[in-house]
Amino acid sequence: MRLSQEIINQIADCLEAYPNGFFDDRPDEFESYDVPNKHSHIFEDQKPRKLWPSSLPPYATINLAWKQAIERRTFEQIHLRTNQLDLFDTILCPGRRQFLKRLNVTIILPSYSLEACGKFETKADQHANNQHFTQAIENLFVSSIPILNCVASVNLGCGGRTFDASNLVDISLKLPSLESLSWEISETNDMNDPPAISRARFATCLSSCTFPKLRQANLNFQYQAPANHNAKPANLVGDQEYDPVSTAIFTAFSQSPNLTSLTLKGTFDATLLYSHTSQNLDTSISIWPRLEKLDIKLDLASPSGHWYFIDASGDDPEDIYREQAQPGGPDDQWYSDDSEDLEGNPRHPISRENPDEAFRSVPNSRLNPLLFAFAKGLHSMPSLKSARLSVGPTEIVGGSNRTSSRYW
Repeated sequence: MRLSQEIINQIADCLEAYPNGFFDDRPDEFESYDVPNKHSHIFEDQKPRKLWPSSLPPYATINLAWKQAIERRTFEQIHLRTNQLDLFDTILCPGRRQFLKRLNVTIILPSYSLEACGKFETKADQHANNQHFTQAIENLFVSSIPILNCVASVNLGCGGRTFDASNLVDISLKLPSLESLSWEISETNDMNDPPAISRARFATCLSSCTFPKLRQANLNFQYQAPANHNAKPANLVGDQEYDPVSTAIFTAFSQSPNLTSLTLKGTFDATLLYSHTSQNLDTSISIWPRLEKLDIKLDLASPSGHWYFIDASGDDPEDIYREQAQPGGPDDQWYSDDSEDLEGNPRHPISRENPDEAFRSVPNSRLNPLLFAFAKGLHSMPSLKSARLSVGPTEIVGGSNRTSSRYW
């Protein structure tokens, strides 16, 4: 009896590729494959680890069915470094590309010495690394990204080298069959444009989007209000009356016909769930038609640069302090010649004489429009089963006699 391809695939999935473990600890004279350590781009003199060869390739010589089963398993998920693109193109020939489901890419920046590692990245370094980062992404694609109808889920995050938020939208627009979308957007590490400009650029891209098949959306804006609640939060909207990102989220997702779950984290205003204008909306289509679950985690500060919360005693110190951070002296361990180019978080720097102080725990009148819009938005969600609007938690600084907002 001849086994079907499906059964052979299942048998192949049960085979152990590395019966002796991944890494080979034998002396160097034994034959093995060199695989650079994941941090090899940091230290030039770092010694690579050695990996056992996989035990699967011999099974691919049995017959064509086994060859397909082993290649399906081998090339289903690939971890690629950008200095391996030529090898990647050779190994992943056209006949094997059909098996690829997940591609994890590590972008390798130019190496630097151990001495340089102890210093901050200067603006000149950052610009050069950003250019290298961008070129590495372009080299990954031999042409412009085509329309990919086969992709149902996308998770776009931000690591040490962040993407411009508008790029997340551009990539997602190439995936018209998306059912699940997750974006992680940095709003605390953008040193190229003022926050209001980058936020407006993202909003412009998002407001023109449609997601006809989307069922789940998770947008995590990595914004953080000042840890010292006496300080003034950053103004993320400029001179605009409303927050463009909140409005764009409403415009893009409220008329998604299949959206059932929406999770949001960041700083938003009253235009998030209920439109104050009909711009870009098709009034013949109902809003939030199938939304069942809504979860919003709100920051303590508004996009316009004000606080949504005051002290429990009723006091509201009106943004009395916003001083530029001062670098430490040569005796400080973290100090370097380049430290002035990266003074902590440039959005709301606080000097050492003014440490973190969290005390805002009572909502003030600035929160009312958002709460009214939240209630009005819920009234427009006929399929809603659960909704939550939370704020916090905010850490309490040790020794402080004032409490801060927890989950409110």
